[in-house]
Amino acid sequence: MKFTIILVCLIILSILVMDFNNRMAEFNRLTLEKEAVKKQLEERIETIFALETQIAYAQSEAAVHAWAYQNHMVRNQDMPVVIYGEGEPTPTPQINPTPQPQTVHKINQWLLLFFDLP
Repeated sequence: MKFTIILVCLIILSILVMDFNNRMAEFNRLTLEKEAVKKQLEERIETIFALETQIAYAQSEAAVHAWAYQNHMVRNQDMPVVIYGEGEPTPTPQINPTPQPQTVHKINQWLLLFFDLP
């Protein structure tokens, strides 16, 4: 009888230990998944802040001035200046390619030497 009670207690204890082990493995997996989701959330929040900053800049007057400056526009009080060169423009020099020597094969050299054939 005593042996049976000890055996039943050991079986129940081993079942409890295996269940605890499974629960700890599940806890570790869920903790890692929680950290990954938390990291994704932080990245998305940073993206939202960056996009909101870009929207705020795009709606500002500084963005309008920068865009106008890049597209060579002037304001009402600005005096545009156009620079003209003096006299005739300098012509672009023409570069003549140097002729490359043609290589003649040995058989063609012999034909030229004896028969005057290419």
